[in-house]
Amino acid sequence: MWRRAGILGTVALVAMGCAGDGPPGGEGPQSQFDQIQNEIFDQSCVSGACHDSVTRAGNLSLTAGESYDQLVDIEPDNSAARGAGLLRVLPDSVEGSYLVNKVTGDLLGGEGAQMPIGAPPISNDQIELIVAWIDAGAPEGGEAPAPEPGPVDPDAPTFSWIQRTVFNPSCVSSSCHDDGTRAAGLSLAGDSYDQIVGVEPTTATAREDGMLLVSAGEANASFLLAKLTGELGPGDGALMPLAGGALPDDVIESVRAWIAAGARDN
Repeated sequence: MWRRAGILGTVALVAMGCAGDGPPGGEGPQSQFDQIQNEIFDQSCVSGACHDSVTRAGNLSLTAGESYDQLVDIEPDNSAARGAGLLRVLPDSVEGSYLVNKVTGDLLGGEGAQMPIGAPPISNDQIELIVAWIDAGAPEGGEAPAPEPGPVDPDAPTFSWIQRTVFNPSCVSSSCHDDGTRAAGLSLAGDSYDQIVGVEPTTATAREDGMLLVSAGEANASFLLAKLTGELGPGDGALMPLAGGALPDDVIESVRAWIAAGARDN
């Protein structure tokens, strides 16, 4: 998962610019931390009244002007995270930064829930921004270089192939995951990419295990693959598809390869 081997593999597949458009008034480009503050903390952490200067959930304020000193080289309140030797943000160490685990959902027992609570997870682009900032030493000012995109496997199956070969004939045509029935709240009709990539499953046991329907770059953390292979724990439900038996091994391996290659929308 994110914390373990390959933590940078997923985010490296998403190319983005990290300088931002600059603050109003023509004062030059905003720092990378300012971009994190404006686009992530202000929008997803402070506006929900969880980490504002009054509520301070987890004894943490992410309000502008306070957040940097609350994060960098500071131990978390969470005792499990402290016991694991994590800091809220450890400069130059993504794996030592509890903030990354909280926004990706790569959490061990006792480390709490993925953030933000009660809202969709932040995007892969936003996670990449945090990772690049930490890798650059977590500076308060200045601009850190954006990470270069990682290699793309040209032989990996495309999402459009999976939609046509797997979802349409096996999941939608059976009226389980069409727009009408939406079994488990999931429609795989049409372009289903946003329905599965980076999205938590409705199955409680899978969520507790830190799985996503599709965790880009992490096949073993992707509940979709577990449902197709039948590698399911108690409470995880039945092998999919329900009708017609398991998919051929080569098709399942193609789904695995697509996820492992970064689950691109192509």
